[in-house]
Amino acid sequence: MNIKLHFMTRHVLRLVFLLGILSYLASSALAAQIFWTDPQGSSVPGTNNDFLRTANGDGTGLQTLISGIEEPRGMAIDPLNAKIYWTEPGAPAIQRADLDGMNIEDVISTQDGAAGIALDPVGGKMYWTDVDGALTNGLIRRADLDGTNAETLLSFGASHPVGIAVDPLNAKIYWTDLVADKIQSADLDGSDVQDVVTGVDEANGIAVDPVGGKLY
Repeated sequence: MNIKLHFMTRHVLRLVFLLGILSYLASSALAAQIFWTDPQGSSVPGTNNDFLRTANGDGTGLQTLISGIEEPRGMAIDPLNAKIYWTEPGAPAIQRADLDGMNIEDVISTQDGAAGIALDPVGGKMYWTDVDGALTNGLIRRADLDGTNAETLLSFGASHPVGIAVDPLNAKIYWTDLVADKIQSADLDGSDVQDVVTGVDEANGIAVDPVGGKLY
């Protein structure tokens, strides 16, 4: 009885927190703002001519927040602390900045293939996909939002996880895999790995709608 009550209480608290975030977004400027990574397609390594950009929801007000970076891939927004996080596969660290692009800082060192990143504002964690230095071992990792308490949740062998999303309401993570050609899920601690969608051809980005119960 106590275990069941604890589970229900935790679930309710997650729902209340999530609804609070949605309410915050609806009442803030972020509700009408989009952010994205913008690699320019240069084939010359080290040119560092790519961007992080933002605009209003209708496409007006285009701004370049950060320039001089190389092949930015994953991006995640922390609305509570007004931060953006992003990955660069060739960079040695995940970085973050204020929503206006100021105060850039390294958060945590990565291997050679960090691609996707997702945040769990309820648990105060960030999750990202990575591969080892030899590009032969796919990894799912997580850490606190400041980069401390890093841990490897999953190690796949010959695999290449890319996009990742967090469902804080149901305490799940989802990711795509370019080598295995499927989408998988696990609990937030990396346990209970399951195939969700198989037979997809190089699925890359992924997003989750926890309230509607949908993946995109």
